[in-house]
Amino acid sequence: MYIFYCVFMSFVMSLIYEFSGLNGIKPANVFLSFLLFMLINLIITNPNVRYKRRITIFYFIVTVLAICNAAKVRFQLAEISFFDVKLAKAAGDIAGLFLDKIPYTQIGIILVTFIVVFIFSMKYTLIFDNYKFSKETYEQCEIEERWEQVDGFFSPIFVRIIALLFLIAFFIFTASISKVMSTSSFGNLLISGKSMAENYYLEKFVDKKDAAALLIKKIKKDELSKVDVNDPLLKGYPYNKQTNMDVIVIQSETFFDIAKYQDKLEKNGIVIHDDTITKYFRQYQDEGISGQLYVPTVGGGTVNTEYEVLTGYGAKYFSKGSIVFTSVLKEATNSLASYMKKYVGNMKTIGIHNHNADYWDRDRVYPLLDIDEFVDITKFTPEEQADLVGAWMSDKTIFDMTIRLLEQNQYTNNFILPVTVQNHGPFLGVKGSPIEVDNVTQKDGWEIRNYVANIKYSDEQLKIFMDYINSRTKPTMIVFYGDHKPDPNYDIFKNSPYYTENDRINVFSTDYFIWFNNAVQDPKLIALKGTKENISSASLNRYIQMLLGDESPVSMYIYNYAKNPENYYNKNVISGVEDSLYRQISTRFINNMIDYTKLENK
Repeated sequence: MYIFYCVFMSFVMSLIYEFSGLNGIKPANVFLSFLLFMLINLIITNPNVRYKRRITIFYFIVTVLAICNAAKVRFQLAEISFFDVKLAKAAGDIAGLFLDKIPYTQIGIILVTFIVVFIFSMKYTLIFDNYKFSKETYEQCEIEERWEQVDGFFSPIFVRIIALLFLIAFFIFTASISKVMSTSSFGNLLISGKSMAENYYLEKFVDKKDAAALLIKKIKKDELSKVDVNDPLLKGYPYNKQTNMDVIVIQSETFFDIAKYQDKLEKNGIVIHDDTITKYFRQYQDEGISGQLYVPTVGGGTVNTEYEVLTGYGAKYFSKGSIVFTSVLKEATNSLASYMKKYVGNMKTIGIHNHNADYWDRDRVYPLLDIDEFVDITKFTPEEQADLVGAWMSDKTIFDMTIRLLEQNQYTNNFILPVTVQNHGPFLGVKGSPIEVDNVTQKDGWEIRNYVANIKYSDEQLKIFMDYINSRTKPTMIVFYGDHKPDPNYDIFKNSPYYTENDRINVFSTDYFIWFNNAVQDPKLIALKGTKENISSASLNRYIQMLLGDESPVSMYIYNYAKNPENYYNKNVISGVEDSLYRQISTRFINNMIDYTKLENK
């Protein structure tokens, strides 16, 4: 009875958890998940105790996890991890806006399955049966199922020890299991605990300076630390050190040039009845450096792109679906802001976001990334706070605040990070004139039309802001990029081969430009105007530093490695099946403020 119940419940748990995950119910994933649940059930129970009650309690916990997993997959295309308890507040801040998009059917199936199995347990097990839990009954049942007389391999204590050893082996051989067979959704949840343990070990027991010095020594010998003479973005490298320049890095919420891809979206291509929705953005792309930007997320997880642009370290190497800002970043870490303070000089570093300061832990994280001042929603005027596009404050408010800060700080160099929120879903309203879009479904059509119209409004506000920048006498570099594409669960994207043909670049990419105002007279920078090349958000970080004069072999390695989509999207490296120097950099250099110059000269 005991073994039958363990097997049955483990199989049910594996089905509901894989059903809630990214890949659904696939035999290999269910099998691996079943083995893991079986091992845990064997560890937490034995026939001499009320094993069925313990297994049922564990099943209830798994049901709750599966519901949370289904919701997270729906909104972020990422599965839950051990880190996610820290995301509860951030998720709760906007959950009410997305009630119509919760996967009610999937959650209902998970709950119904739990209820049916629980009723089965009530009727046919010792949990809530006719014996009514009397002491005499339990004693009798324990006598009937007792294994105390069994010695050796089949004794309860030996079975539990073996199960524990197998579970430990799973963590040790995770990479091999993933490569040979599968990584289940439940396996990913457990693996995230491994990531936490590894991070703790590196932080507490490894000499950070020695580890960094050894890595840098290896990097300097690697071919990727050398200049790629065929890269058009490196024309004229090394670049002159800049000591008199403002740098403004604009992260635009859910921005991508949708009109450019409309023929690839939906079966016959969506039709946007306005070919000017991103005309100014395209103008600045043509006048500057531009291309596609490979990003680590889609539909959500904004701060993972923000993290890569600020640090150059990969956000994907910790655990599946983890958010680095809330989960991993705990101590001062090298960033674009810290580089500019040290090497450009006379630098004021400011972050702007027209949302709450604690959203995604920015109020805690920005100081760790050397951003000294954070302008959140409370620093905007009441009129600006009321200037909404749908549910969110407009891009205009962000651009106006950036202009005010530049005016207030005319005698310093400024690094400003304006992070917009206007085009965050759900797309509940329109600013400006509506735009007609054909070939969209009735279900999602009104939101897609709103999204397109608001992209145009963002583009118009960008033009006003850029005109101001170009009128300045202070040399200024503008970097503009989208953090991720919209949620692929909108029908227009879900039904499109462009999103579903398993090409990660289609889904995990946006667009960017780097642009210099007329006050920038450096001939090497001017010569780069009109250059087009695709890079990743991590390589963008190092490229900005290079344009400011960075000649570090570490920066060149990070740039060269991360700009290549085959490296950036390498599933084996991301999962840990294979290793790379960049993966080691990303996991070991975080929570460290490293002086590359000193270590490179050793």
